[in-house]
Amino acid sequence: MQNLDPPPIWSTWPERLPAHPLCADAFADGTRRLPRGSALTYHHVEFNTAGRIGWLNFDVDRRDSFECWDRAHLPAPNAYVQNPSNGHGHLLYAIATPVGLTGLSHERPIALAADVQRGMTRRLEADAAYANRIAKNPSSKRWRTGWFSNSPYELSFLLDALDRRDLKPALHPSVTQGISRNVDVFNSLRQFAYANVRAAKKTGDQMAWIARLVQEARIANLQFAVPLSLSELRQIAKSVGKWTWRRFDDAKFSKLQAGRRAIGVAKRRNEMRSKIDALLGGVS
Repeated sequence: MQNLDPPPIWSTWPERLPAHPLCADAFADGTRRLPRGSALTYHHVEFNTAGRIGWLNFDVDRRDSFECWDRAHLPAPNAYVQNPSNGHGHLLYAIATPVGLTGLSHERPIALAADVQRGMTRRLEADAAYANRIAKNPSSKRWRTGWFSNSPYELSFLLDALDRRDLKPALHPSVTQGISRNVDVFNSLRQFAYANVRAAKKTGDQMAWIARLVQEARIANLQFAVPLSLSELRQIAKSVGKWTWRRFDDAKFSKLQAGRRAIGVAKRRNEMRSKIDALLGGVS
């Protein structure tokens, strides 16, 4: 059987949008959520949801935004969508494997996506406050659109184009942007949940537990100059709350602690053995 190459992304990109994306012509008039076909008649359309990232999009508010990726020594976007009146543009990179922003099993891909987004934003000198949700619609006649890379990108491929300076975390949470905020809230909430879920299970119910985590998430969210939305916080809290409620009880916690103690004992034993071997090796 003949192997056929996948169709170029310029012919299939709408399939990668949410089924009912937000859309708008003028943001001053508000957004509306419509079926995908209807949403694509608007100038702006939602590429990512609060819980799922299928695209990394970058907002470059400069007249020289065209081919800024080349000057930054980065891979070309799948699509470049420019406002012809001022030269500002959106760079759209489709992700081969979309990343869910909730669920403990998604921790590593979320962190990888955050690193890539942070690094590329710095290299492109793009708008760090851009939410990566709604972008210029490539099919709108209002914009000038060019298609460059035909295939979606693996995050690991984009990561290879970045260096340590690009990937360096923000020095202070107040300047943390993009997916990195999800990572920070998730980690903060996870640590709180690990320490408190057993007591919560003795005195409350699961919905009360999740409500408590939402409040903790809102507190963690205060550190960001551009905070996550309440819906995003609720999704993170719900994910962490359900997982810890299901996985943590006194018996499992005792087993976990015993396992950690065993690992600690083995580590100390190996360290002591190494010290003894070093001392004996120095005796002639």
